[in-house]
Amino acid sequence: RGFQVVTRPALCRGAESKLAGVWDQTVKAQVRKAFFGTGASFASDAFWSVNRLIEGYVQRWTGTYVEACEATHVRGEQSAEVLDLRMSCLHDRLNNLKALTTVFTQANGAVVENAVSAASQLGAIDRCNDVKLLRAMLPPPEDPAARRRVEQLQEQVADARAQLAAGQLAEAEKATALLVANARRVEYGPLLAEALWLRGHALVDMGNASEAERILEEGLWTAEAARHDEAKAEMAIALLYAVYLEGVPRPKDTERWLHLAEATLRRIGGHPRLQIWSNNAYADALDLEGRREEALARRLQSEAIAARSLSPTDPDLVRVHGNLAHELSDLNRPAEALAHSDKAVEIARKVLGTDHPEMATQMSNRAEILNQLERWQEARASASRALELWEKQLGKDHPFVAYALSGIGASYLGEGKPAFAVAPLERALRIRLAKEPSPALIAEVEFALARAFWDSNQQRERARALARSALERFGAEPSKSKPRAEITVWLAKHGNAALSAN
Repeated sequence: RGFQVVTRPALCRGAESKLAGVWDQTVKAQVRKAFFGTGASFASDAFWSVNRLIEGYVQRWTGTYVEACEATHVRGEQSAEVLDLRMSCLHDRLNNLKALTTVFTQANGAVVENAVSAASQLGAIDRCNDVKLLRAMLPPPEDPAARRRVEQLQEQVADARAQLAAGQLAEAEKATALLVANARRVEYGPLLAEALWLRGHALVDMGNASEAERILEEGLWTAEAARHDEAKAEMAIALLYAVYLEGVPRPKDTERWLHLAEATLRRIGGHPRLQIWSNNAYADALDLEGRREEALARRLQSEAIAARSLSPTDPDLVRVHGNLAHELSDLNRPAEALAHSDKAVEIARKVLGTDHPEMATQMSNRAEILNQLERWQEARASASRALELWEKQLGKDHPFVAYALSGIGASYLGEGKPAFAVAPLERALRIRLAKEPSPALIAEVEFALARAFWDSNQQRERARALARSALERFGAEPSKSKPRAEITVWLAKHGNAALSAN
């Protein structure tokens, strides 16, 4: 009896060779050396998390490459045209990976801090199986010279994307300005859309919301004309963030960009990570409008999507649970908030390491919730850990340090030890007066310090002055009516009876 041996065609065995110089032993060693060379205390945790994420990504990329090739050349169930579309998509994904690992080989502290998040956000491989989506986009130019120029610029897109994801904002700002100018000259819509998205993204990250909004809106309509739906959805989500960053409620714009993002995501068959980001941006905007229950519903929706779609160690889960904890805390539901805060801390510790800056953020937020629960000593321990991390990583006068100091001061006030609260609150106030643009955050510390002075029988005239200043800083914003009323009552009780709630 004879046996027929079917061998894989040689061209379907080339996936591993394409990874040379992208994520092989040499590149891994270079990345490890660069990470450790920064001296960041969380460098080891970051490297091994990045290694795990990229190894998984490479495995999925290789499997998809082989499957696409064999679908045409072994099983004959896919046309050469479809194979070209899928291979082009995979080529773009590999370019993005190579650009990111190149940034990693030259890592500084900011890159190491953002590395795990950047590695988790590499373009989804399964999109390269969606033939309908791939066919929908405008094809590259037929002219060989124009096509080569597009390919060169696509490498620049990958480089800028990697710089942004890795937190190299100054480099990304310069690169995206040049990229947009170059992309305008080749007249290939999908490329220009991606360039505009990256430019808008860089401007959002740098806090230039109004310019970002202008660029992103152009990018959105460019993506629409080019039938680049994924970029269009990303653009609408980035516009949600840009509108929120302005700091003034703009419900009509918020609703418009949300509906466009969600309609586009439905059209492409869903995209869990983008849906989570969309919900988060919309919830932030709802918070700005004072619609906290609706914001909570969105954050709960994000949690459900994340639970069924993301890996249990995906760094986006830290943000999902952290945001949910913050929302519940603001709605005065601290017990529920603490459960999510603990999850955020646990995932951050596992994925990012105990010394990562994100741990400081989560520990500071956790302290605030524990203070709400009147678990003063636990709150102080959590805030003190945040303080230790932020001082070591950002310096003693960074604005973030004031959050931890405020948490420590609040714990002492709550515990009935006002004299101990004075020093951390005075220091928090100095930092905020020098570096904090938000009057409300300054006001919070002023009033806490006023109570610390009064209750410890110190500087009582200054205590009244601080409380009056806090009342003025809170202004007439509706969302601040509760702290304004609290300060007014306090002032009336402590010798300022003539003051009204206005």
